[in-house]
Amino acid sequence: MQDLSVRLVAVESAAQREAARVLLSEYLHWVAGIASSEYGLSFDVDAMVRSDIEDRSKFYPPAGRLYLVQHGASLVGVGALKRLAPSVGEVQRMYVQPHVRGLGAGRALVEQLLRDAAELGYTTVRLESLRALAAAHSLYRSVGFRQVDAYAENSMNAYQDPAMLARYRQSAVFMELSLQAGIEVEPAAPSDCHAVAEVHVGSWQQAYREVLPAAYLAALSVAQREAMWIRHLEQQPSHLLVARHAGHVVGFVAFGASRDEGVPAERGEIWALYVRPSAWSCGAGLALWLAAAKQLTSEGFTSVSLWVIAGNQRAIRFYARAGFEAELGSRKSFELGGVTLEEVRHVYRPAG
Repeated sequence: MQDLSVRLVAVESAAQREAARVLLSEYLHWVAGIASSEYGLSFDVDAMVRSDIEDRSKFYPPAGRLYLVQHGASLVGVGALKRLAPSVGEVQRMYVQPHVRGLGAGRALVEQLLRDAAELGYTTVRLESLRALAAAHSLYRSVGFRQVDAYAENSMNAYQDPAMLARYRQSAVFMELSLQAGIEVEPAAPSDCHAVAEVHVGSWQQAYREVLPAAYLAALSVAQREAMWIRHLEQQPSHLLVARHAGHVVGFVAFGASRDEGVPAERGEIWALYVRPSAWSCGAGLALWLAAAKQLTSEGFTSVSLWVIAGNQRAIRFYARAGFEAELGSRKSFELGGVTLEEVRHVYRPAG
């Protein structure tokens, strides 16, 4: 869970660039010490810091991003995104000072950089780090990164003896995350409502098979759900998005203003987000969430909530990775299919 005193600050001013320079130097000297003692490697740290700060095509808009981590009044971390190839971004320089680790700053950083990558049109994000940095690898895996073979365009090539590249590659972990995996997100059309209904019913039958009676799930009607989504589309035409893969609808998200009582007027809500079970883990859920979040932000919403059935562990893990946090005291009960269920409201508040 992210400490609310942690926020991200985009590096823009000269003072912020100087603060980033100090933190980047601190981080890279720390990493260089590990590389030397553990693997016999050496990096040109001064050249790396100079490039990071002075090369405006690297970590700055339009193709890159550079953030400081602020905790209270102190700047305690840094993280960056750069363009590696036309559709590939690379996360770099992820660092939080030891005394503030465990407050969620690292997660906030990587999730913000992934949202930035999606908005910049990157479909793949890569990263590399020394094998000794196991805690960082656990964080990256928790948001969807998977280990891959070393990629030739890795950023360390320019900062070490070419004769040592093979040793470096053996000493590092290379990871990759597909943001969309061929997924295209677009507004739903009336002709999509049948497929949306099929996804809705199919995902319920799979996700809730342990919490709802089999007879209730078997009786779910695609025709009834299709009629419901047609009505929704007539009333909220811009707030139903579908995810397509190879031309087929594999998921959808419906969203808008929060329907809950007693919440801020600037609170948006994800009303429904479902992916066809055969397409789980292909990136459709993340692509749908990112698209909905972008639209809600453009409409002036500053936070987003949703309700999750307490037993739906897969959904809970997904939304936690996306940055949602369970709201204490929000648990409520309702009856469905003759079974009493509990659901909990989860809230997403953008960093910074």
